[in-house]
Amino acid sequence: MLYQIEDYEVFFRVFKKYNFCGSDWYGGVYIDERGDICVKYVEGFCEKPFRDEIARCLNTQIYFEKGRYSYRKLSGLCAEIIGDPDNVSHGIIGAGIDEKNNRITLAVTNDFRDEGTLSGRDEFFIERFEWLKTDVSLQPADKLTNGKCSFMAGYPAKNDKGVRGVVTAGHLSAIEKEMSVFCNGEEIGCVRDFEYSDVMDAAFIELNGSGKCSDIVSITPNPRINGLAPEFICGAAVEMYSPNNGGAQSGQIVYPLFNFMNLKNITVCTYSAAAGDSGAPILIPFPSGEHGLSGIHLGTFSLSGKVYSYGRTAKDIDKRFSLELDIKLRN
Repeated sequence: MLYQIEDYEVFFRVFKKYNFCGSDWYGGVYIDERGDICVKYVEGFCEKPFRDEIARCLNTQIYFEKGRYSYRKLSGLCAEIIGDPDNVSHGIIGAGIDEKNNRITLAVTNDFRDEGTLSGRDEFFIERFEWLKTDVSLQPADKLTNGKCSFMAGYPAKNDKGVRGVVTAGHLSAIEKEMSVFCNGEEIGCVRDFEYSDVMDAAFIELNGSGKCSDIVSITPNPRINGLAPEFICGAAVEMYSPNNGGAQSGQIVYPLFNFMNLKNITVCTYSAAAGDSGAPILIPFPSGEHGLSGIHLGTFSLSGKVYSYGRTAKDIDKRFSLELDIKLRN
């Protein structure tokens, strides 16, 4: 069990040191129902060096489980599927690696037809895909006056010029740079940067230092953020916080990375979300009571009738906009 955020960080440092994702033996990693870490491996792997190093670095037990396919192979297949425009006409619109089951999940429409392409290949698991309608968190400007807009505060951040503000969702057709932003009728800042594209859906709102900053980014019942949890494990617990639901919506990470033809590198989870939750923070809770920031909520969809929520990682947003988590703003 990864007891605190420092354990999480140490685990992924070892993960990178051994170049898991680029190796032939590694099949994936997930957290099981007990909270223990399971590493998938393929034939011929010697687990002792990794197990010994984990034991030296942190008080965490891990176990190993045999799989058929390396993560590198599955990742390559995903890239081929996403990169082939002909797959859209065949009804295949997305793919992600199911690390727990050591296979690829394909998101398909009702137009899906196999035509022998996938027959007999147990790397694949087919799920019917359906978009679900969700309202954006930034309200259209014509509902207010003078271009004013409201937003769901995601997390506090500052850019490479030292400008402080908050991150939220960016999917609003009326949004533009320098647009004034108001909270409860009071001007609190402006839209410093935003993007709504295949690879990004976020906005950075500059706050004007009016004294409202701590209120904006500490909406009850959001817990204090102890740091950034930049990597994700299948099966890890997550919580989405929004004033719309009055508390945390809990769930698990199903796909740390999932790609649709029009959405790249999203994180798919099982927590419930409602209209207006876009931009709300997604946190990883630890048994120590700490919370690490993982990203922001963006929307929902259905696979074979089961509803999932998805978001963008804070790591990707921060890299795109040259931001860093501004923990001091929360104190």
